[in-house]
Amino acid sequence: MNAIDWLDQDAAHELGPLAEATANLFMVLFYQAETGLATREDFSQARAQLQHALATRHVRFQ
Repeated sequence: MNAIDWLDQDAAHELGPLAEATANLFMVLFYQAETGLATREDFSQARAQLQHALATRHVRFQ
């Protein structure tokens, strides 16, 4: 991300699922750190979403 100085709307749209999955995983981590109430299922779902987003081809960024 540090190397990206600008994204047009199409590029941002393509990266949207990856950004959302990453944010969701960080929210689970933050929730666990603050409350200790995140479940193993919360982690599993967030991790699966991130793995799915990473497995999706991002043609513009390969």
